[in-house]
Amino acid sequence: MMKTKILALLLITSSAWAQVASTDIEITFPHGGCEFKGSLSLPSGEGPFPTILIIPGSGQNNRDGMIPFVGANAECMTPNLVGDTAYTYRDLAYNLTKKGFAVFRYDELMISCPTFTGPFTYQTLWLPAQSALNEIKLHPKVDAEKLILLGHSEGASIINYIASKRSDIKALISLAGARTPMDSILLRQLAEIGQRCRPQDSMKTKFGIFQIESYFKMIRSKSYTEQTPPFGGASAEVWAQYLAVGDSVSAYYHKLEMPCLFIGLEKDFNVPPSELARFKADLSSQDNIKFISIEGLTHYLCTEDSAKQSPLVANNISLWLKAQKL
Repeated sequence: MMKTKILALLLITSSAWAQVASTDIEITFPHGGCEFKGSLSLPSGEGPFPTILIIPGSGQNNRDGMIPFVGANAECMTPNLVGDTAYTYRDLAYNLTKKGFAVFRYDELMISCPTFTGPFTYQTLWLPAQSALNEIKLHPKVDAEKLILLGHSEGASIINYIASKRSDIKALISLAGARTPMDSILLRQLAEIGQRCRPQDSMKTKFGIFQIESYFKMIRSKSYTEQTPPFGGASAEVWAQYLAVGDSVSAYYHKLEMPCLFIGLEKDFNVPPSELARFKADLSSQDNIKFISIEGLTHYLCTEDSAKQSPLVANNISLWLKAQKL
């Protein structure tokens, strides 16, 4: 494969673009005191192309969405995948470029800037996509009139919030997104993992669940103070902002007038198929929303027996977007 380098200055000196592979363009963008790094994957052809921005799930994900199946939890929950690695966002991007879409994905805060010390605000932690959109739409192969947000897992809970603040988003894709609030999803996961994988530590599991449940009850009741300790590196005030958006996920969809696709995955432990049913119960009266359930796939867009990504997700997304003339 021929590798070339491109130096580009498109009126913005804060950008750094360099072609690192025949289909991947390295792009950096400033956000909240960090220089985030990402890859714009391009299909063959001249373009400009309709462009999908992937907003990742919880935790600090790299741009590839790399999930190594290692450790005790993997041995318990995904025994057939132990020793393998899923590249959730990289493979999804490549599958979508085969369908004619450009796709941008980025390294999250602590991967882009491992020495970052703050401030850890809601904007800094959860909304780098805002700055990413402003950057990638300047690229000559990106069709700025056809920008699509794809949120995976936790990322699906903020795509509609971001879209509500902008006028340049044409469609939304919720991939394995939850209607149930984040803390309730987390508590269910902890309880089930504890029951299945560490039944001998049931008291420890129950105490951990109690602590998390108490913390988020305090956030919702607004009884926290400046002395309240952070959770997962974020302050109580930041979590209050997070819950205000996440708890209203269906309300934001009701307010938006744009095509939305919801995809649920039959074998998803993290966000079970019942979440798709909850969204459908809330939103099925809206003509511009479609719901799809894909059989046999886990949260990482692969099966329980192979970490290789199924093409079914990209195929369904492509068919739907083309039906929307995107």
